[in-house]
Amino acid sequence: MNYKKINKLTTLCLIAGIVIIGIVFRFSMNTDAVAYLRIAQYYADANFDLAISGYWGPLFSWLLVPFLKIGIPPLISARILMALSAIFFYFACDYFFKRSNLREEWGAAGRLTAGFASLIWSVQQITPDLLMAGLLTIGTAKIIPENRDENGYDWLITGLVFGLAFLAKPVAFPIVILMIGLFPAIIFVSERHKFFIALKDATKIAVVFLLISGVWITVLSCKYHKVTISTSSVIAHAIVGPNANGGLHPFSTGLQPPETGRITNWEDPSKLHYNYWSPISSLSNFLYQLKIIGRNTVIIIAMLFALHPVLFILAFGALRWFFKWGETSKTFLTALLLGALRWFFKWGETGYLNSMSWFRLILPVFVICLVYLPVWISIKDTRYFYPALPYVFSSIALFFSTRMESWKLKRPGLVRFLPLFLAIGTALPLIIPGVIQAHNSYRAGLCAHKIADGIIKNKIQGNIAGSGLIRGGRIGLFTSFLLNRPWYGDSVKPTPEQIKTSGASIFIASTGTDFETALKNFNESEDITNQISDSLQNYNIRVFKIRKSL
Repeated sequence: MNYKKINKLTTLCLIAGIVIIGIVFRFSMNTDAVAYLRIAQYYADANFDLAISGYWGPLFSWLLVPFLKIGIPPLISARILMALSAIFFYFACDYFFKRSNLREEWGAAGRLTAGFASLIWSVQQITPDLLMAGLLTIGTAKIIPENRDENGYDWLITGLVFGLAFLAKPVAFPIVILMIGLFPAIIFVSERHKFFIALKDATKIAVVFLLISGVWITVLSCKYHKVTISTSSVIAHAIVGPNANGGLHPFSTGLQPPETGRITNWEDPSKLHYNYWSPISSLSNFLYQLKIIGRNTVIIIAMLFALHPVLFILAFGALRWFFKWGETSKTFLTALLLGALRWFFKWGETGYLNSMSWFRLILPVFVICLVYLPVWISIKDTRYFYPALPYVFSSIALFFSTRMESWKLKRPGLVRFLPLFLAIGTALPLIIPGVIQAHNSYRAGLCAHKIADGIIKNKIQGNIAGSGLIRGGRIGLFTSFLLNRPWYGDSVKPTPEQIKTSGASIFIASTGTDFETALKNFNESEDITNQISDSLQNYNIRVFKIRKSL
């Protein structure tokens, strides 16, 4: 079978598919996209005071600036950048599979899996997660030497791409630090004679990474007048605190004007009021933190096994392998200790490639999971685990490729098609939630476009408030972005006085909510939904106008 032709065909189909699917989903919007696009516009306008934000990584917005500068509309610019991010992630996975020394058939199957995933993820949401995943994949691939005689490691490129990953998304900072520590640890237990070389190169990687990230950290520290790596971590921790409002951010829980010059306070939530807390300030907080970690552990395990069912195979193989030496033992503890010793100290094994077993290739997945344990995470946040794909597939490929030789005579058909079956089995669970979220984002964006067009057509002036929350996002916020008007937040059950003094004259509400009821009962409001668009009833959205100028 000509795998080179298959790989070229996969690449061409991916590029064509990304172009087509990008055109179809050109109206798609999501809440984070509003922030990234607005920040990109501030950079394009050289408005650095509004552009610099400790919550959002700058790289995604920087990459949007050239498209905005040549006059491409913001959403189209974002769609182009997401397409390029998907292609970059695909080639990053391809590079990782090659560095992992996968056989041709498994490499082709891996590219097919990465191609399917990249295609759907390119329209799932407009965020830098796909870009960060590609950078982390390149960085970890560079750590793996191409042959067992290679003594040095490409520390300069590794540190560079790790630094760019941090600029793409701040959560990459702890992930990279842990991965840099993981690298010499693996060498220590597998090829101890290379440990000091690995430790020296890990130090060089860390220095390059800190030099690149240090520039941005300095900028943030100057803005916030204290040492600031990012504000996203403390905010993500705050919204799961004992006094938190169910994981909601303040920008969407009250009628409030945004900072001057902004469309929404979500562009820099660092300045909003959060109930920050410390797990070590009291015993009750410490126990509460343990509860959050336990909750997140269940969610992450469920999410990983749902996205990658092949992990069940690896888990079974790991347990079987882990207890192989202790299978004659009579106690669980003895089996555990003997199995652990056998795994960590494989006397007589030489060569780095031999030591890079399927289990060690999946260790970065544990690093990614560890970072999200103490903070807010939802079962819907599948994009956080984009980087897991190359590690999981490489692990499953190595797991089976070492066992297929003994199967060739007994099950030749299975051996021939197993890579394809596992590629499909890996890709389908990944793309199903992506398709659902992409559809919801498209539906929400299309609704916002219809409202914005109706407001322009009817020449309705005024600022906008109310989320109009449906699956896919906040219609009110998206409409404000499309009209370039400030968004004045939302409220669960506003009083007539709050509506009157909010500063907004257009309110968007979901049907059946207390917000809609409050607007209906407000004697100065007028329901203009049918005037805006006769198809809004399909979205369960109502639009109100305040008759009296406030």
